[in-house]
Amino acid sequence: MKLIRLLMALLLVLIPLPANAHDELVNQSPADGDTVQAGRVLISLDFNNELINLDGTGAQILVTGPEGNTLNPGCGAINQKNASLELELDAPGDYQVSWRVVSSDGHPINGEFGFKLVNETGFVADPNFQSVPCAEPILISEAPVETQDPFGYWLLWASLALVAVGVFFYLRPKGRR
Repeated sequence: MKLIRLLMALLLVLIPLPANAHDELVNQSPADGDTVQAGRVLISLDFNNELINLDGTGAQILVTGPEGNTLNPGCGAINQKNASLELELDAPGDYQVSWRVVSSDGHPINGEFGFKLVNETGFVADPNFQSVPCAEPILISEAPVETQDPFGYWLLWASLALVAVGVFFYLRPKGRR
């Protein structure tokens, strides 16, 4: 009887639970809060797995300038685990970067960060510079973001707890008279 209890307990421990891991950003340049010198600035995002380039649209990287104006049409280039965008920037101030890519498991992931630009050299940006050709502008704020339904996870954990309680009462020693 103890052997059956032990096997049942091992079975409960060894039941695989669903994974909830998505690809994630592992490195970025510039880092959040960095100070960057005016000139050609490379926005580079490194991920832990290869990105999916759907229909050649690439990554969505949107840069907003110090006055709140959008500085690029929102397209970025994908090269395996990296998404990047190069811009010529000359106006000192705080910049905001919003990004969105499709991870290797097909789910969109997104994020944002900021950096500060200083222009101590008097650099003047070319207004026609475009490192990634973009057929049509991308509005990241209007794109839907997939979210996980927390109800499914609560249901999973609640049902596992009920099974554990049921196994406990089933396997508990019976009173001897």
